[in-house]
Amino acid sequence: MPKSNRKPDRRVRRTRRQLQNALRELIQKKPYNKITKVDIVNEADISRATFYLHYNSVDELLLECFSSLGDDVADRLEESDDTYIPLPDLTRMMFDSVVSNRALYNELQDTIALSTVMNQLMQVMIPIIKNTISATIANDVDDIVAYQIAGALSASALFWIDNKFSPSAKQITTTTLVQLRTTLPSIIP
Repeated sequence: MPKSNRKPDRRVRRTRRQLQNALRELIQKKPYNKITKVDIVNEADISRATFYLHYNSVDELLLECFSSLGDDVADRLEESDDTYIPLPDLTRMMFDSVVSNRALYNELQDTIALSTVMNQLMQVMIPIIKNTISATIANDVDDIVAYQIAGALSASALFWIDNKFSPSAKQITTTTLVQLRTTLPSIIP
């Protein structure tokens, strides 16, 4: 379901949060690929019609659970006079977002759903990275560079998930940035 630029009203946000929490609870109880819409609406104690007002599928609901990074970046830009997020800050925000959804990532590990989630994470990061690079080196950047950086960040996140969130978020952020700076020194200060 496409997002509009306006924030949904309080009732819509509450219902979506209720559905997302129901999915999070169910993922703790059974494998993701066994969870149905009926399971979700029963857990959330809402009607199936209400589910369809907000989401078309369980996968769409799952992806919404992981959309917080884009929202966090938008909120930060809205609150400040900045026009971009420095790459070190974006990297830290990405790992913080992964940590905040740690239980979901753990449950999705070794499933096809995790690759879908990581692809969504990349899609959220690409325009942010492109904007950051364009703002910091004062010229337009090919889309492929933004894709490469987003791919490297999501690969680092996958590595971190596979290694049970070790090392710490601070250490993985630092290591990732060192590698990016080594690979792309003219782009990443």
